[in-house]
Amino acid sequence: MGELTPERRARINRIKKVLVRINFTVLFVLFAACILLLIRNIILSERVETLNWKLLEAEKEIKNKLNTEDKNSEPEIPTEDLSSVSVNPELVYEKIAYLTFDDGPSENTVNILDILDRYKVKATFFVNGKEGAVNEERYKEIAKRGHSIGLHSYTHNFEQVYESVESFSQDTERIHAYIQNITGVDTCLYRFPGGSSTTRTANILEYIDYIGSIGYKYFDWNVSSGDAAAVSLTAENIVENVMNGVTGHNRVIILMHDSAARDTTVEALPTIIEKLLNEGYEILPIVETTTPVHHTVN
Repeated sequence: MGELTPERRARINRIKKVLVRINFTVLFVLFAACILLLIRNIILSERVETLNWKLLEAEKEIKNKLNTEDKNSEPEIPTEDLSSVSVNPELVYEKIAYLTFDDGPSENTVNILDILDRYKVKATFFVNGKEGAVNEERYKEIAKRGHSIGLHSYTHNFEQVYESVESFSQDTERIHAYIQNITGVDTCLYRFPGGSSTTRTANILEYIDYIGSIGYKYFDWNVSSGDAAAVSLTAENIVENVMNGVTGHNRVIILMHDSAARDTTVEALPTIIEKLLNEGYEILPIVETTTPVHHTVN
């Protein structure tokens, strides 16, 4: 091929310049578009952040308004009445177990109290009238550690206690005054010797009427540990009796005994507490608002 003519070379140069300009223009436009998109993204991000902040503020304002409305809708309780406001635990917990110990105090009382302290649970002690400085300290220790004290007659002598309504009333007044004098506890909790289903008297209804007439509440049990048997049970037997008894019940009052001969009851107690807690029971002391368990009267 021959050399390009000046005209052809000039045309090619013009085309090259046009292509360069076009490429530069396209690159400039793309660069400008990127810059604009970046700026727009920054602006949108700021707007989103502002909207999120406003949304959070609006949510806070709504919550505060709802809380204020809830508080305003609650009835006002006078300050002087606050001390009397309480919630019945039976309305709070689905499963409740009440550990109760009869016939104390004894040499085993402090051991039982120490175990209860270890697991941070409270129980109820239905006590008899046992005199002497050592026993007085045991009564005081029960109250001091925050457990409930109930009355279980002064003598626990069936013939004397159930001789007549008069003898029953005298015995009840005697154990009440004795416990109040030692511990300062003015208890109205009562458990009949032998329970309200005892066959040691034919007049139990008269004694039940008397207990009600003086404002006391009596409590039987719906689970027995069996530790009052003539032949001492092993700790394993006692645990088995209790856990078999609680099966299928959401609210149980468990009968055990706090007497010198019930060493295996003390041995069984930690396992009983652990198993009850593992089964989801809240272990509580009996108080005046506790719903009683009553036996069928014989």
